[in-house]
Amino acid sequence: MKMRHSDIRKLLEFDGSLINMIEGIIMICSQSAMVTIALVQVFSRYILQRGILWADEIILFLFVLSVFMGAPLAMRKGLHSSVTYFREKLAKKTANVIIIFNYIAMLLFLCILFIEGIMYAVHNLDQHPTTLAFSLFWPYLIVPVGALLFIIEIIRFMKMDIARFLKKQYSEKEAVDVSQSIF
Repeated sequence: MKMRHSDIRKLLEFDGSLINMIEGIIMICSQSAMVTIALVQVFSRYILQRGILWADEIILFLFVLSVFMGAPLAMRKGLHSSVTYFREKLAKKTANVIIIFNYIAMLLFLCILFIEGIMYAVHNLDQHPTTLAFSLFWPYLIVPVGALLFIIEIIRFMKMDIARFLKKQYSEKEAVDVSQSIF
């Protein structure tokens, strides 16, 4: 799937919320740092004939940071892709149930990712990357933090969809009651 310029602009657009702004800044900084480090690494390796030992590890950590900050941000902005062909063929009530089921499945997965991510980060508290002088706890902590941010977004979307579903159902029930009283 090719992202258009307007999609990228929408993804990085700040809507005023603190979390959104922080995620956007972290994404911009991590992606800028990745590109800069990669360019310096290429220049150093092929022009100066001497590579930067720590560049690959830092780029990897920054990429993971960018992905785990970008996923909840993309969900908030409605930029995740989904296959809706079959859902659109179903009745609205059935489609809404499937949407809620999808949210629950995603929540279960993200809760497991959050818990296991914390356990993995804590387990690697004393481990250090090969070429860097900090604990692997910090880059591994990116996974549970990103999962938590994604959980928050899914709960927010789930609440909105359930409220919309109940509101439509209530409106349809009122319409049925009114139509029955007329006849």
